[in-house]
Amino acid sequence: MFAHSLATKLAAAVLLMAVAGCARPPTLGSVLKDKYPGYQQLLPATSVSLRDVNYEYVPGTMLTATRQSPASRAEAAVWVADPIYCPPGYPLADVPTQQRNPVKIVYDFDLSLKRLLHQQKAKADLNLEENEIEFIRHVEIRVESPRTYSIRRGKPVPQYVKACVDAITQRAGVHKIRSVLVGNIYVDVFFKDNVSLMAKIAIANKVNASFGFGVIQGESYTISGDNMVFGARFARVRN
Repeated sequence: MFAHSLATKLAAAVLLMAVAGCARPPTLGSVLKDKYPGYQQLLPATSVSLRDVNYEYVPGTMLTATRQSPASRAEAAVWVADPIYCPPGYPLADVPTQQRNPVKIVYDFDLSLKRLLHQQKAKADLNLEENEIEFIRHVEIRVESPRTYSIRRGKPVPQYVKACVDAITQRAGVHKIRSVLVGNIYVDVFFKDNVSLMAKIAIANKVNASFGFGVIQGESYTISGDNMVFGARFARVRN
């Protein structure tokens, strides 16, 4: 009995590491498209830092980014930022902020009339495949205390380091962040009955990634991340 239990735990641990190596974070692409139009996903997602003048997602920051997936009728585009950027010289706390409406999204796969639509939106938000969705009966996504930080009327005015700008503008795909969308993100995934522990771990690793800490509790999996940048508006910078 002990040997069987140990083997199961070891197998689950191996699966956890294997999946984590190739896991993609949830994009919340459908949520952005439907509830916060104009905002795109910018990865990796991070929690905000209000006072750090070198924080990478302050509006005004110049960075290079590659589009991972284009926008569609169902979801916002997903961009991946390179670790090379030029901060604007002021902290996020100096950028005007505006409160936005909180959001609660429920995807219920037990309702036959809405099953297909909910599956499509859940796949867009959680980066799951068709066969993985089959293990899930219910998903809840909540965005609490959402707010935007945006450059308005050209202020605040960036004070870039010239050497940084000279270097980054030699690269392709340079963008300037105009606004970021920040909030507390909570995702609850409820599994169908009799789903194996290994299947739960596999799905959990695909939806946790950058959005905080996740815990499997019986037939559900919950992840949460406070003060996460989960959307951005940015413009292409001509070299």
